[in-house]
Amino acid sequence: MHVACQRASSPASAARRCAALAVRAQLAMPPGDATRARSVAEQTLAVDPSQAEERVALGVIHLNDSEGGAAAMQLKRALAVSPNSVEALDSIGRLMVEVGIVDHGIAALHRAVAIDPQMMHSRLAIARAHALLGDLDATRE
Repeated sequence: MHVACQRASSPASAARRCAALAVRAQLAMPPGDATRARSVAEQTLAVDPSQAEERVALGVIHLNDSEGGAAAMQLKRALAVSPNSVEALDSIGRLMVEVGIVDHGIAALHRAVAIDPQMMHSRLAIARAHALLGDLDATRE
């Protein structure tokens, strides 16, 4: 993961890429197996509640634990602190698509891609959302 962070083109891009990789690593955790990650994120937020990355991490942990309401709350808080957080936009966009707020979800995913065109999982989520809507032409874009 460290090498991938170093490949980023700028310090800001490196920070976004590392945060994205950390969140992706947490996505791979089995449900209910994020106790340490949750504890670290909560401790960090107790010291500095403005940490958008920690809020995204908590949101992803909540998603993995089937706690949709808590996930949405953390992701909304992350976006309030950092409106251009690509990981927050991606996660909340995918969540909105899953709960039927498809247009807003797709819009959030498009924002993530506009900020970081390399967000391939956001692009795939957009295609999936269009496929679920039956819009195969938009799926190919």
